[in-house]
Amino acid sequence: RKDGEYVWLLWNSREDPESGLFYGAAQDITERKRAEAALRESEQRFAELVTTIPEVFFIAHADLGGTIYVSPAYETIWGRSCQSLVDDPQSWLAAVHEEDRARVLEGLEHVNREGRVEHEFRIIRPDGEVRLIHELVTVILDEQGRPTRHVGLGSDVTEQRELEQQLQHARKLDAVGELAGGIAHDFNNILTGIAGFTELALARPDGLDEELRGDLEEILGGARRAGALTRQLLTFARREVARPQIVDVNDVIAGVSRLLRGTIPEDVSVITQLAADLGRVKVDPHQLEQVLLNLVLNAGDAMPEGGVLTVRTFAPSEAEVALAVGDTGTGMSEEIRARMFEQFFTTKEVGKGTGLGLAAVYGIVEECGGRIAVESEPDSGSTFVVTLPVTQEAAEHREHRDDPAARAGSERILLVEDDELVRRLTCELLEREGYRVIVAATPLEALGYEGEWDLLLTDVVMPELNGPELATRLGTERPPFQVLFTSGYSGDTMVERGALDPGAPLLQKPFSRAQLAGMVRDVLDAPPSGYGREQAQPWLASRSTAA
Repeated sequence: RKDGEYVWLLWNSREDPESGLFYGAAQDITERKRAEAALRESEQRFAELVTTIPEVFFIAHADLGGTIYVSPAYETIWGRSCQSLVDDPQSWLAAVHEEDRARVLEGLEHVNREGRVEHEFRIIRPDGEVRLIHELVTVILDEQGRPTRHVGLGSDVTEQRELEQQLQHARKLDAVGELAGGIAHDFNNILTGIAGFTELALARPDGLDEELRGDLEEILGGARRAGALTRQLLTFARREVARPQIVDVNDVIAGVSRLLRGTIPEDVSVITQLAADLGRVKVDPHQLEQVLLNLVLNAGDAMPEGGVLTVRTFAPSEAEVALAVGDTGTGMSEEIRARMFEQFFTTKEVGKGTGLGLAAVYGIVEECGGRIAVESEPDSGSTFVVTLPVTQEAAEHREHRDDPAARAGSERILLVEDDELVRRLTCELLEREGYRVIVAATPLEALGYEGEWDLLLTDVVMPELNGPELATRLGTERPPFQVLFTSGYSGDTMVERGALDPGAPLLQKPFSRAQLAGMVRDVLDAPPSGYGREQAQPWLASRSTAA
């Protein structure tokens, strides 16, 4: 055209046979060509969209008579070819899990009435893998308002739902952990009194008849076993930093043998085979107890109808010590063995397993530089073998803690404890060691005391002020003094909550007379760099700087 624009023309012409001239007519079809180009572009965009999105896009007949179109993602998610829907229009339904099939059909009938449906269902791929599908379907109506087509989008949400379930499970565990920590704290105060006064009764100078002494020793043993249980609760409530020590694996097993017996069914026989002259290993003894407890619990669960549980130790080589826990239970398939150390993976019924036990075992063993192996076949039982490296380090000894004379002293101790039972017990234990004790039931009562002392022995968690805050307040106008904290919570929990600085000396409840006296003596004999006008303790400096 004169304006430079190109146009499309449809030219029709014919020859006049008499004159030999050509006659013709031209029709401007530019708009039609533009419409065709726009249609091709739209179809191309649609093709690019449906072939690249990870979801399955489909168009189907509203009467469920067959599929009009399905995107290539169908082959990826369902594991079947798109052509299979042409060959067998109902093949998609056959792939739906048998337990979900009726619900899916009901949902598609619902969309014809209500206009849309959103549901989730399981499918079984040809390789046997089960996937979870989230599907949104909308109905298309004809001019008379009758359903004619279904348009839908299906997504594979298997991993997403698994992550959501794990997150929900983790939140539940966190909530239960908070509760467990609080319960353990309160129990530790009670157990401190029970164990402590029982210990005092056993130490009476006038003596006890053998029957009464035996009863008291049973009470003391029970209190200490209960203390071990609360330590497990605290470990569950908060992941704690490992405190490796040089230990004998046989001693650890012997120390928790009664606890282990109480965790398994009565119809399970227990055989213990402990090898002599094993090398020592460097591990956190509480974590090793946790490994043993989890393996024994799993073994007991694998024998619902009874059986034999074997705990044994042996030396695979001079450089290693092995702990084996075996059962005669149901055993495990290859598929379960491949996933058994995954977090949150469990084969137990809902509500009966967390899927964290073996994951925790694996993490602890790996952290110790060891390894874990499993021998198991279906219906043939399982044996877990934990192998740990032998250490050449010498065990640390503190002779004075076993020597009553070395534990004693005459220093002044300001005792601040809000629990009456623990307060009375601690005061009596310290006075029996020769110390002069000033007692305060609350932080405010301690602040009102105008005298001096050599050691402040204070609980961490108290009303009005916590232990470190009290120590700081007391230290502003007094000569230097040492500080020892006590708590029913673990040190790691106190540090994590900001109630205690790393490195601060802490005596965890429940404690024995020897533990209390030994820790008090250690702190009093430490370099004189405690609280007071010359506050210089490194673990105090961080608190002062932060303030």
